[in-house]
Amino acid sequence: PDSIIVKYVPTLGYTGSDSFVYEVIDGNGGIDTATVNISVANNNIPVANDSQNDVVAEEPATIDLNISDPDNGDVLSIIITDLPDNGRIDQVVYNSQSSHNYYYDAVGIEVGDEVDLEAMSSRILTSFDFEYWSDISGSQSATGLIRIYSNDGDSYVGVGVSAPGGAGYGSNQPGRLLYQSSPINIANGLNTVLIDDILLVVPEKITWTFGVTTSDALNAGVIFSGTANPGGSLDDFWLKTATGWELNQGGGLTDTSSTNNFRAKVFAYDVTSPSIVYTSNPGFQGSDSVTYKVLDGKGGETVATAYFNVQTSFFGLDGDMDGLPDGEEALWGTDPAVWDTDGDGFSDGEEVWMGSNPTDMFDKPFKSEGSSGDMPVLTQEP
Repeated sequence: PDSIIVKYVPTLGYTGSDSFVYEVIDGNGGIDTATVNISVANNNIPVANDSQNDVVAEEPATIDLNISDPDNGDVLSIIITDLPDNGRIDQVVYNSQSSHNYYYDAVGIEVGDEVDLEAMSSRILTSFDFEYWSDISGSQSATGLIRIYSNDGDSYVGVGVSAPGGAGYGSNQPGRLLYQSSPINIANGLNTVLIDDILLVVPEKITWTFGVTTSDALNAGVIFSGTANPGGSLDDFWLKTATGWELNQGGGLTDTSSTNNFRAKVFAYDVTSPSIVYTSNPGFQGSDSVTYKVLDGKGGETVATAYFNVQTSFFGLDGDMDGLPDGEEALWGTDPAVWDTDGDGFSDGEEVWMGSNPTDMFDKPFKSEGSSGDMPVLTQEP
């Protein structure tokens, strides 16, 4: 064989020493041999433990999972196997705020936008929300579907001179279908839809679409909006009709100063990160949890669960990191969300500890500093 790379796979369960001999022939009578010695060691599985976490309701909390692996050099991946029932594990990687200035009808076709996720090294899509509008009446019925495609289809060339990159601009069409939602019953008016059970490994660029199916005469379509932040998306949108994919740009916007992205949010998490971000659902208080497995890429894996105690506040929690527990802030009249309530440059915790009033900016703590002669100097801050 021409390849200079060989793959060695030890027998299942074997540890110890092994070797193989190979021969190199140059085709002109030259020949040589060599031996490769291999040390086969046990693969230690990753370590992850269940954890208890106090989190403030509706506020994103970064949870360090404290995972490790006894084998140096193993790259660990976190795969969520059971999402929280009353919250989400993710962060916003694409956010296009709605200006409610234009919509595109999606009855009988698919309408959608591409989303650039290259900022994350390894991406798992967890949830997605978007807005649609419809004039459906009480006697009519319609259903919608969200679909997610990878942008690995045929190249789409010749969009036009107004396209990014000019007349030679090309873009890959949506290709493989990665996800399809359950049917969404279309309602009248402006509606927000959240799909929070996706758990989909996605490439750097995807396209999401919304399509509506009905036998009635009605309108239903997605909402356009301004430029995405965070996230990236070109000033265009995709249509999928019976004849294939079509890329549209500009034209028809009631506010031509706005780029024609959609009002949508895409949530994902990085499987290589040793921490996760948990946010509880609006209005929820109580217990929640997420179960995950840790993989080392060599067949080793372990499972653990992170439990969340979700409350509006905690006596011992220090949400603003001012050194004064949130439960004590009310006793001192300070704001549990503000590091320095009176704005005098000293944190609330510093002032309480040093004996000054944390709500009076003119009452500052005594401050002692050593001199060059190692003699303490006591000063009163003005």
